[in-house]
Amino acid sequence: MATIPAFLVGVVIGEGLQAAFGYADAGPDATPWWVKLAAGGLGSLVMIAPPAVGVACAKRGRRLGEGKPARSALIGNGAVLTLLTLQLMIQASASFMA
Repeated sequence: MATIPAFLVGVVIGEGLQAAFGYADAGPDATPWWVKLAAGGLGSLVMIAPPAVGVACAKRGRRLGEGKPARSALIGNGAVLTLLTLQLMIQASASFMA
């Protein structure tokens, strides 16, 4: 449920940090690697938080005898992994196209 808002907040944090460092309009080659790592790393952590909590709750539910609590965690993790993979592919293609 919180995967989409976390993705949006993660993108805003990543882009906001890049802008705060002064590289908002710089191309992919002009942005230093440490800015990409800081902005992308914090944005990714925000995106990963809801599915990580879902996995923890699913494990607890399984331990307490619930039927199939892992389904929502799998869906959330799949969504986040897909979105992160797409972001990485977009960044890689922008680097190669420049």
